[in-house]
Amino acid sequence: MCGRMTQTRPARDYADLFRARLAPGLDLHPRYNLAPSQKALAVRMSPEGREREIWTPVWGLIPHWAREKGGYATINARIETVTTRPAFRDSFKKRRCLVPVDGYYEWQATPGGKIPFYFRQESGDPFALAGLWDSWKNPANGELLETFTILVRPAGIDIRPIHDRMPVSLVPEEKETWLDPAVCPGLSWLQNLARQEPSGLVWHRVGRGVNSPGNDGPELIRPLDSGPA
Repeated sequence: MCGRMTQTRPARDYADLFRARLAPGLDLHPRYNLAPSQKALAVRMSPEGREREIWTPVWGLIPHWAREKGGYATINARIETVTTRPAFRDSFKKRRCLVPVDGYYEWQATPGGKIPFYFRQESGDPFALAGLWDSWKNPANGELLETFTILVRPAGIDIRPIHDRMPVSLVPEEKETWLDPAVCPGLSWLQNLARQEPSGLVWHRVGRGVNSPGNDGPELIRPLDSGPA
């Protein structure tokens, strides 16, 4: 699964890299321990469908048909069932997004407790994680809440000793297909994503300070063997 991530660049940098405009009033500080239930930067086609925009949905998808907010809030969607699960299938057809992240964390289960690792691209470029979003209307007050989830797949061979799942990261041509509202990726397209061995991915062990979502600073991504973390 993917349960924590980093967005450490200014929003304007992601806008330039993903060729998107910033939604009005968007102002988020760098995040080194972004957790579920918090707002994150994400990229979608604008409601008018004419251009890409970066906006800030909440991590944890609530389907538009949910009667209560607390009954859902799913942070990950398995690639194997994203086209069939009621919580995701409508968003998969109509509301796909990209989540730009500089890195993400996974935890390795050991007899001594879970050990956190930080994953990033060796090039230093951000990942473009495949996401889905939805808009839920609070029946009590009519307010709209936009939320998202991140697609996950079986982990690559080298990563399985740490965790059996990993987020789906898209290369440039896949990003275009994923965001295109006129295209709905087929089952074979998804199966190909799930089989690909990731390239250019590096990772290192970090300190357990990342376990608490209240901690948020550049020290969290520091390799554990380089000093206190």
